[in-house]
Amino acid sequence: MANKVQAVVFDYKAVFQAGTTPHPDMAQLLHVLDQQGVAWVLMTTQSIDAAALCSAAGLPQPALHLSQEDIPGRKNRGSGLWLDQAAERLGLRKNQLVIVGTTEWDWMTGINAGVLYVHARWASALGRTIDALVADDPTHLYWQLERHLLHEPEWLFALDDAERRLRVRSLFQPDETFPGTSPSFFNLKTVFTYDKEVTVGDGSARDILMVHLLCSAYLDGSLPNRAWFCVYPSSTPGRVNDQLAEFLEVAKVMVGSYYRGDLLVRACRRTCLCAEVRTDERAEQVAARCAHRHARGWGGGPLLLQSDRLDRDLQWHRDRHRPHGAGGGMGPGNWNGACSRPEARRHASRHGLRGLLPP
Repeated sequence: MANKVQAVVFDYKAVFQAGTTPHPDMAQLLHVLDQQGVAWVLMTTQSIDAAALCSAAGLPQPALHLSQEDIPGRKNRGSGLWLDQAAERLGLRKNQLVIVGTTEWDWMTGINAGVLYVHARWASALGRTIDALVADDPTHLYWQLERHLLHEPEWLFALDDAERRLRVRSLFQPDETFPGTSPSFFNLKTVFTYDKEVTVGDGSARDILMVHLLCSAYLDGSLPNRAWFCVYPSSTPGRVNDQLAEFLEVAKVMVGSYYRGDLLVRACRRTCLCAEVRTDERAEQVAARCAHRHARGWGGGPLLLQSDRLDRDLQWHRDRHRPHGAGGGMGPGNWNGACSRPEARRHASRHGLRGLLPP
């Protein structure tokens, strides 16, 4: 089944303004989603004749209408059971859903179900501060869906090791060049290693990249509910990448996860590994020896590792043991063999940052 959003779940107030009049551009949004084979779901507290209401308003019919009567135990909004029911009745995984809501309770519904939440600012200003993706109007919502969620993720590299319960994903090479506004060109190291402020349009390059990464992980099931975020440590013991840490402290609630800055700690500087690396070691074993888990305060559960340096630790190890004149790779898995350099450039071009910004 496709790793992309197949249904958008709307709170009633995100679709209709006072009475039964749709919000401006809502009909166009729903028709475009319908043409692309993306279903929409209407959530109401009270039971209503959703088919008649939408027909009178000129809206396409929802694939599903859920009211409180349809929820086991008649649970209030905020319970993840609302989205459990939506996924079950549509025959979808929950990471193929997005919820568009108007209240803190809609936000909690998404968090408790592990479903990505987008706040409909056109229908309701954010009351108390909540950390969520925000759409200013239905057109902006469609742009967010189209750029991040309606297409399958295209990873530069992906590794799945079921036996060790390990999944590795990478979107770009660390030295791939992207167009920016200030400066006009940059690469990932500019943002995450050298801690430079980079803007693309009026947005932060760091935030654009990270939202795209997390949405891609959400779609392919690599961003589970109630997981722990951490950052692979810098080469200096006791330090964590500030750019990643600052973003994840907020983004952790995308699907109801947690963040611990010291969950991984570096045992030693990378340079001190030179005397102790064994040629029969896999690169991930090297990385595991130079950074280990700080178990205090961790309640178990999936661990999501965000890294600006892990790939370079692996690259360093691979280069050190590559025979003179030999091609890249480390045997089974071939960390650098998932995409050739020209393919990597084409990949970066297809997903260049300008393509992740509103026109």
